[in-house]
Amino acid sequence: MKVNEISYQKALDSFYLLATIEGKSRNTIELYEYVLKSFKSFLEKKNPVQATSNDIRLYMLYLNDKKYKKSTIGTHLKELRVFYNFLLAEGHIEISPVNGIKSPKLPRYYPFVLSEEEVESLIKAVRGKSFEAKRNYAILLFLIDTGVRVSELTNLELDDVNMATYTAKVNGKTGERTVHFGKSSAKALSAYMRVRGFLPHETRFIVSSVGEPLGRHSILRMVKRLGEKAGIANKRVSPHTLRHTCATFWIKNGGDPVSLQRQLGQSDPRMIDVYVNLVGRDLAEAHRKYSPLKRLIK
Repeated sequence: MKVNEISYQKALDSFYLLATIEGKSRNTIELYEYVLKSFKSFLEKKNPVQATSNDIRLYMLYLNDKKYKKSTIGTHLKELRVFYNFLLAEGHIEISPVNGIKSPKLPRYYPFVLSEEEVESLIKAVRGKSFEAKRNYAILLFLIDTGVRVSELTNLELDDVNMATYTAKVNGKTGERTVHFGKSSAKALSAYMRVRGFLPHETRFIVSSVGEPLGRHSILRMVKRLGEKAGIANKRVSPHTLRHTCATFWIKNGGDPVSLQRQLGQSDPRMIDVYVNLVGRDLAEAHRKYSPLKRLIK
């Protein structure tokens, strides 16, 4: 195959253009930019288009020496793989330097998972009658019950939430999917909707007290603040922690990994710990049986 030579800057421009056309999120593109900038800095004067497998291995060793977490090193490798696969598909390189290089082996547990007692304390910490309390209570239960990413929550539209079927349509890294929630979450969402009221010019489901879309950073700060109020120490309390907690409770309550993978919208099955071998269940039935909130809220 004849290689079409290209400068690194032109390769970057084409790569980011394709990512934008494919609908990659701004966060994803920013991650590409961060990793590629870091790798270019590591290579110093060498053109990254001409990088070899040895360059990739040395870069991983460099990150390890810098005390980067294994999961972070794996993320760098993953984004580099995407970039070099793009160059390969476009005919700019003959072989990807990432081929044959495996990601660092990750532990089979997440370092930040809340216990049942901590989840109960977190839920109690958000109780109240104000608009913010009802909204935050609904957000908290929805995150724990569905395991959605915070970006998926903030992008929810009013029409995406179906209170009749206890489902919501979310757009995530794997595209659009339907997630299921239970009666406790539905009750909290309904209470929030009553105080939210009708906003003629705003269709986002989660809004601020002045009727504007609530951003991810506001939710991050809110969840962290609730963790402090609940007295949860030595653990990072964040929406992503609640996502891990949802997954852990699901498996602990007897749920199967296949249904969990669909619920979370996780493209890599290796990220789902396989503790049970129950597959093929209907997702709605599985959620009714294994909802993380089922045992916590009567």
